This record gives sequence, C-alpha cells and structure tokens, in this order.
Amino acid sequence: MAAIRNNRIDIRISDEDKNILEQAVEINKTSLSNYIMSIILKQAELDIKENEKIHLTGKSAKIMLDLLTNPPEPNDALKELLK
Repeated sequence: MAAIRNNRIDIRISDEDKNILEQAVEINKTSLSNYIMSIILKQAELDIKENEKIHLTGKSAKIMLDLLTNPPEPNDALKELLK
C-alpha cells in the first residue's frame, strides 16, 4: 500500500536544471515527483547513516584500537553487572 502524500515542498530551479531533470524522468519512465523523491530519499538515508558512524582520528583511534586488541581485565563493577 502506497504512503499517503499530504505534504508539499516547493523548489525553484533554472530552466537548464529542469530540462536535465525532465530528460532523466523520460529515461526512467516515471514522474518528476517520483524521480526527485527517489533520489533525495536515498541521499537522505546515506546522510543519516554517515552521521551515525563514529569517526576516530589520531590519539582516539589508537586508544580504541589498543582497547580492542588488549582489553582490560574486568573490574568488580563489571563482574557484578554480569552476574
């Protein structure tokens, strides 16, 4: 079942950009709205996934790698938690 579309976003584009989009729409045999939505939703999902990644550099990356390769012994609080 298709989602109900009850929101609207208006954008202004140049004639040249509109011509490019119309060519892509014709190639893909879809509507302009569907074409734009498919592209922007894919990009939005990628942006969200990228934002959820942890980026470590320099000292932080070395500390994390050291912890993963040589984990510390469990302390009393961790042992209690795992009981």
